[in-house]
Amino acid sequence: NPEGVLLKCITEDEAPKLIADFHGGVCGGNFSGRVTTHKILRAGYWWPTLFKDANQLVRRCDSCQRFSGRLKASGSLPLQPVSIEAPFKQWGMDFIGEISDPSSAGYKWILVATDYFTKWVE
Repeated sequence: NPEGVLLKCITEDEAPKLIADFHGGVCGGNFSGRVTTHKILRAGYWWPTLFKDANQLVRRCDSCQRFSGRLKASGSLPLQPVSIEAPFKQWGMDFIGEISDPSSAGYKWILVATDYFTKWVE
């Protein structure tokens, strides 16, 4: 590696078990492919298809596919339905930006207003 540290090369047969251990075993925590790869590298292992193999394992990981979306919202409150009686009675507003390529007038932000009843956007 660039730091001059010798890394242990792994055979094709050893790679799947090693990735599985670092991803979901005692060493793991069902991290992303990138995090799993970096954990393996820090532990001193390497093989030519390490990045590709780790990403493929994460994509096939049953636990990751079942629970990854749920974990992101674990600290949030449950959604509540909003009752709207008529068009243009209730609006939502959001800012989009900062945009790296400003408009010809120099604007770097966009204000978006949405009517909750009709879903009309201004």
